[in-house]
Amino acid sequence: MANSNMRIEWVDAAKGIGILMVMFGHNWLDWKYCYYFYSFHMPLFFILAGYTFSDRRAPFEFIKQKAKALLIPYVLFVFCNLIFYGVLSHTHGGHYDIGAEALAFLMQQRHTYLWFLPVLFLSELCVYVLSRAKLTANIKLGVILLILALIHYLTICTGCVNLIWNIDLVPMASVYIILGILYKRVSVKWTFENNKWIAGLLFCFSLLVSTINFVVWDRVDIWGNSYGCLPLFYLGAISATYATVLLLKQISIPRMLIFLGVNSLLLYGLHRMAIEIFFIVWNKLGIPYDGISCLSLCMAVCNVLLTCVLLYPVVSFINRRCPWILGKF
Repeated sequence: MANSNMRIEWVDAAKGIGILMVMFGHNWLDWKYCYYFYSFHMPLFFILAGYTFSDRRAPFEFIKQKAKALLIPYVLFVFCNLIFYGVLSHTHGGHYDIGAEALAFLMQQRHTYLWFLPVLFLSELCVYVLSRAKLTANIKLGVILLILALIHYLTICTGCVNLIWNIDLVPMASVYIILGILYKRVSVKWTFENNKWIAGLLFCFSLLVSTINFVVWDRVDIWGNSYGCLPLFYLGAISATYATVLLLKQISIPRMLIFLGVNSLLLYGLHRMAIEIFFIVWNKLGIPYDGISCLSLCMAVCNVLLTCVLLYPVVSFINRRCPWILGKF
């Protein structure tokens, strides 16, 4: 979700769609409402990171750049979480051990929704090493993808999950990043992408695959180490992401969607706290929320829209006055 000085509109728009799905999925809805989004919204971000990936920097400069773009925001989002939930706990009579929470964020073993940022950081470092070693080209690329997918499978089977800094997710994330790199290489040669039917067929295919995975096996939830049938997980995520990309390449993209994508990192780090505020408001107003009813679904949609409205001035202010929050210094 890191910003770049060179913008590609459909990439930003895809990130905008991705962050909307993330926000919708964090509304505690019944899984039937969001299983499809969960099947590909985080792989979408990894693939887009691969599309914009570059290994041209020297090793130290690459690490420095990624640390500024991902780890500095992570630390600041952690600080915001500690303050916000500490205050929330105090005002609502709950127990909140800030020291224990800070340690959990430091270890980062799927702790809260912020798990994604350390995974993206480590995965980009992994792909950088592979790329500089010339292991992401030609026939070697297929072998590397198979090895990474196998490692991911073994971590699940052997129970080596929820490791420090979510290292067990790095092979999986690296697969998607490399696929993003591969797509950038080959897409310039593909003329069939202008066919509008392909995006629709891919959406239908991805929906079918993800639905089968959900109904027959299990829900897909990377945070919870749940993938259902692993081949279907990869297939559904790749096809849904490609369908999203093709659609965005063929339509006039709304400017607000691009805004959401450009600022997806800030929205990712702050949205959960905004949603919590709206849940408190609904509760104070006596509006029931069970996550199952149509009313809950409508409220979740409202939460997403209101979160975007609430965070718009915050995001604008940070971009103008505090760009260092995003590592821009």
